[in-house]
Amino acid sequence: MKASEFRKLALAMPLASEGEHMGHADFRAAGKIFASLPPGPGGVKRGKGGKEGKGEWGMVALPPREQAALVREHPGVFVPAAGAWGRRGYTYVALGEVDRRVMKRAVEMAWRNIVPERVREELGDGAGKTRKRSGGKGAGKAVRVGLKRVYEPREKSDGTRVLVERLWPRGLTKERAGVDVWLKEISPSPELRKWYGHDPAKWEEFQRRYRKELAANAEAVEELRRLAREGPVTLVYAASDQERNSAAVLRAYLAGK
Repeated sequence: MKASEFRKLALAMPLASEGEHMGHADFRAAGKIFASLPPGPGGVKRGKGGKEGKGEWGMVALPPREQAALVREHPGVFVPAAGAWGRRGYTYVALGEVDRRVMKRAVEMAWRNIVPERVREELGDGAGKTRKRSGGKGAGKAVRVGLKRVYEPREKSDGTRVLVERLWPRGLTKERAGVDVWLKEISPSPELRKWYGHDPAKWEEFQRRYRKELAANAEAVEELRRLAREGPVTLVYAASDQERNSAAVLRAYLAGK
């Protein structure tokens, strides 16, 4: 991705306009900066080639939780800014190495992080309302969500493949997995996963407990709903039992069943 493509993504957001801050381009909405094209951080090891941070960089103002997830999933591609700015979620992005779909998602998260909820609702984004009612019957908009083992080959009809496991699938490379988003925060807690142990006798109780966790995890649920509103989504999982697994519970939960 080039800086010009990053600019297009940022300016495609509602109310976005381009300005200038300290000699470099920035992108604002509702009077606040959500993305920019700053000089890159010096001495940073890039993700794929391992070279120092040269070339074009972008910056996005992410919620700290999403920043941590992207830095963990894409080391050397997403890099926190130094000091207090980094702790507040400001994150460099190596544009030459980032996947366009991942970059688009990061820009959208930054926009939503900066723009006040009242303004988002007026624009029809509805983030605040959807987040409050996630998981109830009839909650939010209809979502298009499929289900598939992560070991199955990727197909065009999969849309965005979202891995909903807390641990990376054993023996699988990122290339073979074909995962677009790893949303580990939405998976069952380590305690619940260990307790269940894929014991069929515990299946009913596991569903009840996992649904309770999802009800308390509105932010991650809303992120998944947002992805589904944008187009087809396939939840990919590692379990060998294709009927009694957490991804099946999650899909039913999203559908309000």
